[in-house]
Amino acid sequence: MTRRVRLTSAERREQLMAATVQTLAVRGFHATTADEIVRLAGTSKGLLWHYFADLDELFEETARRTLGLLTEAVASSIDLRAPAPAVIRSAVRAAAALRLTHGPERRAMREIVQNLRRADGELRFTQRDLDDLYTAQEAIVRRGQSDGDFREDVDPRLFAVTYQGAVDSMLDHLDANPDLDPERSARIVADILISGVATGRGG
Repeated sequence: MTRRVRLTSAERREQLMAATVQTLAVRGFHATTADEIVRLAGTSKGLLWHYFADLDELFEETARRTLGLLTEAVASSIDLRAPAPAVIRSAVRAAAALRLTHGPERRAMREIVQNLRRADGELRFTQRDLDDLYTAQEAIVRRGQSDGDFREDVDPRLFAVTYQGAVDSMLDHLDANPDLDPERSARIVADILISGVATGRGG
């Protein structure tokens, strides 16, 4: 008889959020149900509600976990000691690779961000929820300005928001056109971003 492995609370939460990601990626936000999640996780709704108050809480925590995973996947392939233009190029290239390496996570994240709403009807996730990400990107821009690679009149926060919007649009475009070369797309997007702020020294 096979002994049943007892998961810790943290492991069980991870299991349920992983099942949520897979379900969202396949079925979309509005067709994702608690029944489907627990079926995929191989557990019960009683256990699901033991760890999460409702689906909204599950979706919110799943989105935050997934954002961390995606951010780490990009950050792990970047040499932050490199000149700022090179860091941006590496980051855009790593983001483009997410289409192949983290497809379900990206789709799940998009489903939650675009659909999860507060009680008043407002979207739950806004730019404020990306503040840590923007702050890290701002630091790269400021270093580029300090090194003379980026113009001093560039607003670092505006660049960070523009950068993230361009990367998200690039990924949506790659999703809609799977025959496109991610490397080439990343190169073009990086060229556009850097050329708009470069002093002529960086690139």
